[in-house]
Amino acid sequence: GFCPAGEARHFVADGNIASELAVRANITLVVSGGNARSESYELVGPIAERTLSGLNLDVVFLGVDGISVSGGLTTHHEIEAQTNKVMLTRAQRVIVVAESSKIGKRGFAKISDISSASDIVTDAEADAEDIEAIERRGPKGHVVNMAPDQDGLRTGSPSRSRRSSGR
Repeated sequence: GFCPAGEARHFVADGNIASELAVRANITLVVSGGNARSESYELVGPIAERTLSGLNLDVVFLGVDGISVSGGLTTHHEIEAQTNKVMLTRAQRVIVVAESSKIGKRGFAKISDISSASDIVTDAEADAEDIEAIERRGPKGHVVNMAPDQDGLRTGSPSRSRRSSGR
């Protein structure tokens, strides 16, 4: 949605991310509410979905447990899938973030078809044929090279887009 110049609102549905952003004075933070999943701190369920249904989101970054041509965008938890589905309906652009081990895999619960994503971001270990099959369904594939930083954590830098033309 529209924000006055210099003001951006960040909506999050994850308790860990919310706690990191809440202390930054330069960020206006909106949190979904809902039930916190103990495994991931994601905020899901009817309260989160009611909050989402009243918002217009410009860009959503969505992590998934699986992405495949046959299964679409998937997760292991059906309540999370429903909350994510509502989030996607409120977004103008959906960027799916999935490490290579999740490409070509199907989780238990379907979030949506692959075509609901505008972009897929993954690491260089992803199988090129799987990425090409996904791109034929609509999203543009982006590969990020992962390398350990000075602390031994894996961090990414963009390397290339798999497809040269935009959507």
